[in-house]
Amino acid sequence: MRNYKISVLLIEDDASLVFILTRFLENLNMKVESSYTAKEGLIKALTNKYQILIIDIGLPDSDGFKIIEQIRLIDNTKPIIVITGDNSRDKEIYSYKAKANIFHPKPIKFDILEAQIKSLIEDQYPNIIVIGDLCIDKIKRIVKIKNKGIKLTHSEYNLLIMLIDSNGEIFTRKQILSNIMNYYRNSSETSVDTLVCRIRKKLGNKIGGDLIKTVYKSGYCINPYLKDQTLRSYQ
Repeated sequence: MRNYKISVLLIEDDASLVFILTRFLENLNMKVESSYTAKEGLIKALTNKYQILIIDIGLPDSDGFKIIEQIRLIDNTKPIIVITGDNSRDKEIYSYKAKANIFHPKPIKFDILEAQIKSLIEDQYPNIIVIGDLCIDKIKRIVKIKNKGIKLTHSEYNLLIMLIDSNGEIFTRKQILSNIMNYYRNSSETSVDTLVCRIRKKLGNKIGGDLIKTVYKSGYCINPYLKDQTLRSYQ
């Protein structure tokens, strides 16, 4: 199974902005490569090893739109975000005519850019969940931490996915018994606590202890802070 870290190509001639954007994207658990010219950027972009492209329009050797047009002749689906200091209506319209996905005028609004990136990735790669070092392939039912396989039982896996997909909803022990364990052999509510404990142990203290939150006198939910850090990735 491949490494699920998102790979981003940043084509931008401003070295200071490249440095800032690289640190920003790396904090989102992404691998970043950069190019300062249109010529080098186009060569890299056409290798198809990147999951998302961020392209400045005002490059020193060419118009960034020409890069997008060349890419779209070969790949009509790869997510492309345009960044530019020219936020005119004409530039924005032309960005979408060139089939860019997002037009993001400078100065960069990092909270908005983060939401835009997550939206693009979730739309394109819906079957892989990445939360920090934890990676889950929902189609193959494979769980990995730092690319090392973690063996979960059927019930452990189903509970983990139910919590992650619930967007922070709290599940009572009775709900978990009913939905996950099907009241197997008249299981008691304490068996839910045992199940959660096993998942936490298998995921390790750093991930398991923080990911599944115990809600006093209620039940369990996914840690909403960690859920907000979720990025979908590729198969």
